[in-house]
Amino acid sequence: MDNTIIIHKKTKQQELEHLIKRVERCKKFGDVTSNGVVFDWGLAGPGGAWFTLFKEKHHTEEDIKQAKHYLHAKRDVVDLYVKKVY
Repeated sequence: MDNTIIIHKKTKQQELEHLIKRVERCKKFGDVTSNGVVFDWGLAGPGGAWFTLFKEKHHTEEDIKQAKHYLHAKRDVVDLYVKKVY
């Protein structure tokens, strides 16, 4: 039996296309902060959830700062990440 694991590495373009699809899915579910930053999330355990904010080209650092504050105020944040989508 062959236990070889094959890992397919994504190109930057493929990664960007994947992120754009993720952003669109999250928008459809209404996962957007009060200032318009889209986010994804999932359960991290009994203490809360992990969150990823999607920083699009038009977002400023202040937008991201406000989005982080929004999530901390409204949700049980265990981990928080920011992913550039451009």
